[in-house]
Amino acid sequence: MENNEYRLHQNLGKLFYAIAIADKQINTEEIVALKTTILKNWYTLDTGPNGFHLDGHQEIFSVFTHLQNTKAKSDTCFMEFREFFNENRHYFTEDIMKLIWDTSQAIACSFAQKNKSELILLAKLKILFES
Repeated sequence: MENNEYRLHQNLGKLFYAIAIADKQINTEEIVALKTTILKNWYTLDTGPNGFHLDGHQEIFSVFTHLQNTKAKSDTCFMEFREFFNENRHYFTEDIMKLIWDTSQAIACSFAQKNKSELILLAKLKILFES
């Protein structure tokens, strides 16, 4: 896997973790939603930006698990994703952003629907994508 592709998957792991931990806890349903959504929807595109392969789900899951084990903070992870996004906008096609949005929504809706913390983070993501 190319270094840029690796960094993209790492940062997606950070984003999805930030959404799952926004309310200070991660439920099994959120992890299932992440894995199911990625495995079900991310392979509809053969390649991502600049020919990237969207098969880095293991890296996304690995980063997510590492962040969970280290009890990383949601705000820090989202900020790191935002910095990566702003520095690498050319990687984020409309199709990729839609997949990211749909996956983020699935995580947020998976356990007791969206709460205030998750809604705030989803709003920040939407603003980021529209900027």
